[in-house]
Amino acid sequence: MDIVTVNCKSRSISLLIGYGNGYFHEQKSYPTLACAYSIAVGDFNGDTYLDIIVENWPLGVNIYLGYGNGDFQVPISISTSDNPTFVAVNDFNNDGRLDIATVHYDGFLNILLNTSEPNWSKCSVLSDGTETKDNVYAQCMFINVPIDWNEAIINWTTCTETMQIFVKRYFLLDHENSSHHLWRMPGGGGLPISVMENEAISIVATQHGLLSVYATDKRGVGQSGLLECPISIMSNFSACLPYIEQNRYRLKRNTFTNTARDLQYILDVIIGHDRYLLKPNQRVILMGSSQSTYLLQRYLHLTVNKQQVDAIILDSVVPTDIITLIEFDSYINYILLDLFSRCAQDKQGCSVHFQDSNPMRALYSYQMIEEFEGDSSCLSLLKTNNTEMGKKIASLLYPTLMQLIPALIYRINRCNTNDKIVIQHFLEKTPLQYETSSLGQSNLIEFNNDFSELWSFGNGKYKSVSCDFIKGMSANTFSAMHIMGDIFCPAQTTGILGYPTDEYYRKYPPTKTRLPVLVLHGDMDQALPVPLARHFYKQYSLLNPNVIYVELPRAGHTATYSSPIPDQEETCGWQVAISFMLSPTLQPDISCLKKISPIDFAGTTTQNWNQRKPGIILINGSNNC
Repeated sequence: MDIVTVNCKSRSISLLIGYGNGYFHEQKSYPTLACAYSIAVGDFNGDTYLDIIVENWPLGVNIYLGYGNGDFQVPISISTSDNPTFVAVNDFNNDGRLDIATVHYDGFLNILLNTSEPNWSKCSVLSDGTETKDNVYAQCMFINVPIDWNEAIINWTTCTETMQIFVKRYFLLDHENSSHHLWRMPGGGGLPISVMENEAISIVATQHGLLSVYATDKRGVGQSGLLECPISIMSNFSACLPYIEQNRYRLKRNTFTNTARDLQYILDVIIGHDRYLLKPNQRVILMGSSQSTYLLQRYLHLTVNKQQVDAIILDSVVPTDIITLIEFDSYINYILLDLFSRCAQDKQGCSVHFQDSNPMRALYSYQMIEEFEGDSSCLSLLKTNNTEMGKKIASLLYPTLMQLIPALIYRINRCNTNDKIVIQHFLEKTPLQYETSSLGQSNLIEFNNDFSELWSFGNGKYKSVSCDFIKGMSANTFSAMHIMGDIFCPAQTTGILGYPTDEYYRKYPPTKTRLPVLVLHGDMDQALPVPLARHFYKQYSLLNPNVIYVELPRAGHTATYSSPIPDQEETCGWQVAISFMLSPTLQPDISCLKKISPIDFAGTTTQNWNQRKPGIILINGSNNC
């Protein structure tokens, strides 16, 4: 037998594990959120392990789910009436589940019946307050996690700090507890899940209840507790340094490993320990885009001995071993050269407009003319330069706008009156990549993630180079975001952002992992050029034979978004992903690859206004901006 006590003064629980001879191990302490007077034990989640419940006067009750080995999970908070003073457990409605009774200071008795389900609450399906759309509804919840999982696992004491993580699910009525779970994670470390809400609604509605979409705001983002400098990091990084210093404790714990442990724990809460809350035929699929693919690889490290999910989808994959900041802007150069090569192959729609039908020469002429002509160059006359134009070009994402770049270069080289009008319009209306943001977005979290693991000085290759050299790496490209010189260098100089990583850094998930993994990647991905995805597949398939790699032709960054099919709402990327999720054998249907829209350099197709009209403006010489 073991002993558990509650300690009001120290706000803690003490657990003494017995040897069976009247002696006990040294006590383990677990924090409570307030002064507690009453404690009870029982199996609340049906996994046969004893759990602990504590009243948290004056806040409510906490449940500590047990692992069966004397260790317990982070507590789940349950609201009650004010000022509970005593807690008891029993099966009060004879359904085979332990329920909770709380006695309160004001004389009331509350009964909490155990539904053995997560504590969801109704919320709007859209962040603007819209309750439902296309018969899709939403529920939300907050889950407490430790700020630092390493501290919580090794030495969980009364000093352990917790934070709340926001979780949301989208479903058709009466299907929320029977549909497959698609856990969707947006690209970018600082993006909130609100950016995907219309996507989630569309998936749930078109699949008629077969899929429900689950999403969670990562720590420091969105409703999970936004951590963002009140001043624009992009325009004035130095002004954010005091804010970063003040929040260094939280930033240092905003690691990929802590975030992956958050996901692991959240899944345990939602689907139950060993998936006991799911029906036998329900699947759980994790799907991440861009930076979230890197996060899911870390999740695979942590869950190598415990399979929570049925499969994983990596959309525009980030390899765990070769991303380096110093080379990042030149990746954009790679895709621009590829784009102009395709322009050269399109005799009627693109190359015919260029001198000698040679768009590649025009690309290099653009850079040389701007350097040679100085103040009399086209961009100088428009009061801009190659660097500023490169930042704007880097914001053009394929397939929506990227195919307009050859026509833009053509206009800069020609530079007649109409050209100047169109170029000026382009400069005024095209935002920089990090200038726009959604409510709850955190560029601070984004850059902290990037600088900690994703972007570095190439395995020590450039450790001694100056910031001027780094700026030159960007200046020598046709388009660049210039994050290296503007933000990365000051961050490195001051030792701010990008804190030390852990033992999983640059390592692929271990050989025990045999989960089916679908990798989707566009062959015109401008953020993660396709050689990176091919490298990932080559390396990871040696460790996990259950990897399927699908390369989508004429598709850009995040293949699920940028692989349009003429006259169809659903992209090819999503068709492949959904067929994989619903296939009895987890095999994707790739027949749509042949239907992906051609590259429309001339803007002559009628797929949609956004893809057609700007092309006509740029190629045909109209000044109707």
